Amino acid sequence: MFEIDPLLPVALTEQIVRRVGTLVQQGKLHAGSRLPSIRQLAKKLGVSPNTVVTAYDQLIALGAIVAHASSGFFVAESNGGAPLAVARRATASGPIDAAWLARSNLEIDSGWIAAGGEALRGSWLEDVGTTCLARKTVRSFGDGMHVPHSAQGASALREVLALHLRFDGIFVDPNCLITTDCAVQAVDLICRVMLQPGDLALIEEPTTPLLVSRLRHHGVRLASVGRGPDGIDLDRLESICRREPPALVFTQSAVHNPTGLSSSIVNLHRLLSLAEQYGFTIAEDDVYGNLSKRPAARLAQLSDMSHVIYYSSFAKVMGPLVRLGFVALRPALIDAFIHAKLHLVSEYSILTERVAFGMLQSGKYRKHLEQLRRHLGFARAGALSSLSAAGVRFDHGGDGLFLWGELPPCIDTESLARRAFAEHILLAPGSLFQARDACGGATSSRMRFNAAASGDPRLASFLHRSLAVSEPSYNACA
Repeated sequence: MFEIDPLLPVALTEQIVRRVGTLVQQGKLHAGSRLPSIRQLAKKLGVSPNTVVTAYDQLIALGAIVAHASSGFFVAESNGGAPLAVARRATASGPIDAAWLARSNLEIDSGWIAAGGEALRGSWLEDVGTTCLARKTVRSFGDGMHVPHSAQGASALREVLALHLRFDGIFVDPNCLITTDCAVQAVDLICRVMLQPGDLALIEEPTTPLLVSRLRHHGVRLASVGRGPDGIDLDRLESICRREPPALVFTQSAVHNPTGLSSSIVNLHRLLSLAEQYGFTIAEDDVYGNLSKRPAARLAQLSDMSHVIYYSSFAKVMGPLVRLGFVALRPALIDAFIHAKLHLVSEYSILTERVAFGMLQSGKYRKHLEQLRRHLGFARAGALSSLSAAGVRFDHGGDGLFLWGELPPCIDTESLARRAFAEHILLAPGSLFQARDACGGATSSRMRFNAAASGDPRLASFLHRSLAVSEPSYNACA
């Protein structure tokens, strides 16, 4: 009937839905045609029956197929000619910027190589079982579905979150936690409470693509400091502080995006000392820290939160079904953050919080993390080997999801990204990780690669052709 590929960064259920939908739209599956049973299709594709059940449920909801009791599943008589999937609108005709990368990562489909994206492989995320847990959660709601929900987040979830953080050496009172939809919402809350238009905010460079645009949206002034193997450039930071201490400093201590590097304990201790001396607050982003195979220190571990606001998210490791993040902060700020959240979001997802609670309380999340790290370790080694052979240079270590590669200096990385886009390859030029207006730079020979997606031979072939090298050599520009 069709095949699926567990190595694609697309969930197996979504691959099944798309394959069946395409066959229906192409007329290869006629109205009234009987589909294989759940067990038959699961056996043929080499997936669990639950995966097929989920895919069939989605196809029924889309109107592509119908279920007849005791008879099986059949292609629907008519779906009104409507397409079964939202049209993909990804394009490289506009500016190559942070919004383009974020939108493209959401809109490209399973035929693409998302080498510049931020997602883990869909088949890895199915191991966590959030779909089954979500079904059980809905069935167990009863009258609880209609009970008003706390803007701070359910107390039971905050308690299990606090316990989860203790495993990483971060001790925080559950009453000092507030849930968010994602890490981006956490940044918005931090900006609303901690910054006023015209304030000075400091970011490390390179930095996450959307952070700069979010800060500019809040009308703040930006300064940037470089980041080295040990962490943020503290001499440069102190020089800025002598002239004008920033109101807020954004940093990633563990598994920095895009470099994959983690800060040393010495660097973090000195950063905390500077915060104490000059009175600024540090916003610590820890979205990717749990993907590290090696222990990494966090500011939240080393401080009493007096100068630190810590935030993270589960969406990357639990999958998009669980869009849940959180912020940990000192007691004096909690009321202000709840007030800001009430103005930002009027309703809160009880279902998402219940699913996350079930994952954390059951211990499945820890086991899932261990499995993800193993998957990522093998994928990272393969991607490094493939990309290095294609002419990309990696000059330092790192860990986790991202690889920060350097291309020959004669290569225009934004033009390269446009050419790759035409071949259904998504790349992330290093210029997207710069605060262009803040530091004056607009070009970069760097590129961020997603280790989970960058071992694909098609990517290596494209880079071989584009870089015009057969070995990792930089003589091609001479």
